[in-house]
Amino acid sequence: MTTGDRVRINVVLADAHLHITGQLTHDGNSNEAAFSPTGRRVAYVSAGRLHVVALDGNDNHIATYGPVDYPTWSPDAQSLAFVRRARPNELWRVDLRSGRQKLLATAPDIQGRPQWLPDGRIVYLVHAGVMAAPAGGGNATLLVALSDRLAMFSPDGTKYAVQPPTGGLPINVVDIADGRVVKVPKSTSAITRLLAWTTGNQVVFTQNIRGALINIVTWRPGDKKPKLIYRSRGIPIDLADNPACAP
Repeated sequence: MTTGDRVRINVVLADAHLHITGQLTHDGNSNEAAFSPTGRRVAYVSAGRLHVVALDGNDNHIATYGPVDYPTWSPDAQSLAFVRRARPNELWRVDLRSGRQKLLATAPDIQGRPQWLPDGRIVYLVHAGVMAAPAGGGNATLLVALSDRLAMFSPDGTKYAVQPPTGGLPINVVDIADGRVVKVPKSTSAITRLLAWTTGNQVVFTQNIRGALINIVTWRPGDKKPKLIYRSRGIPIDLADNPACAP
């Protein structure tokens, strides 16, 4: 989880109820945290550079220089894909053992965090729709044409969640294969914000309540209503769940 105020943003560890149990960074400029599939390492971005750190805070090193965004792990935890903020945007892969990097795709408007699929493709969103690029290199292909704005992919890459640009409309979960849309209940408040899609297949988002407090809730497809997990006076910058702790 990344928390912060107007001055400092750091990567912290928290339990399932978002109670902070530890802190991995102290530089005040860290975000976009992502757990490795084994749950033993965390990738994050600090000052535009891509870092990798062990869960105990040791072996913190720079994997590549920036400006970069949205690191996502390969299924074997040996590589990271990330977005380089060039013109146009670029999707890259870095091998964490050798340090070798490979350009996979370019697009003027890569939006949100890509998702590395078990079959070796990396899916990502551009204005035209959902794209897929082979992790080993090759031509990217358009999977789904759409005009919505993506918030995030499900961990298995079969669905994506769309957050409307304005309040009053629900979060939509869309199946990539058949286009089926499910509206997330109780997700229409003015400050609703998608925070994570967990390995346990739960969508995490915020709801506002009376006063200064904000509900952070989870919703699993099929549930009639979200479940409250935390009540906060501020919104985490972003969240990432540890696959090793998934139910």
